[in-house]
Amino acid sequence: MKEEIVQYFNKITSYLKSDISALNFCDDKGKDVGCGPFLLTTCSGIANLGEILFPDVTRDEPRFTNYIKKYLGQVEAIYKRNNVDKFIYKHIRCGQVHEGIVKSGVLIGKKLDRTYHLVSLLIDGCKGNVKKIIYFNPKLFADDFIKSLKFCEKDLKNTDALQNVSIFLKQRYDLHENDLDKYRPELDEKKMDYNNFGSLYESASSTPYFPGGMYLKEDFWKELI
Repeated sequence: MKEEIVQYFNKITSYLKSDISALNFCDDKGKDVGCGPFLLTTCSGIANLGEILFPDVTRDEPRFTNYIKKYLGQVEAIYKRNNVDKFIYKHIRCGQVHEGIVKSGVLIGKKLDRTYHLVSLLIDGCKGNVKKIIYFNPKLFADDFIKSLKFCEKDLKNTDALQNVSIFLKQRYDLHENDLDKYRPELDEKKMDYNNFGSLYESASSTPYFPGGMYLKEDFWKELI
């Protein structure tokens, strides 16, 4: 049981590492991808792993904030500070995911280094007014997330809740399968030779920049149960 769950964890994290590596590759080559892809990829990774590592927590927000404080906090102490986890969830993650922009009072960017990451900037305004803006670097956030994965894996190998994790994953898989049957769209059909499909299936990847990632096969879930 333990090995199957660790294998699942490694598969998910390989996709996340591949996507973030692709974003960094583009940036390094002078093809700026902006802040959103770094932020959204990292937040989706935290949401996914939060479900696995905190299976007894039923709401998205505490799973997300638990992950930031427990695992990102082992990478950089700033994530352990009071309300930092909730601030990232409410003002950065929620704004980007639901509205396409971060919320008021936050500036996200990749220009300023770690000296300014999650720091309150006091901006001198006209007529002596001073405005406080919190700066957030999503590229550093993504890098910190990748570094946090080793702490997740360590906990996952030693956890006493592996049975709960396996039950959770099985339930989520069944739920998604039922949703597909219930909301299956009306689309044109194409017949495909099994051998050709197998080749396509094996080469499918989470990112076009780093091909070769493999999707989880159905028989893997049979081993997990």
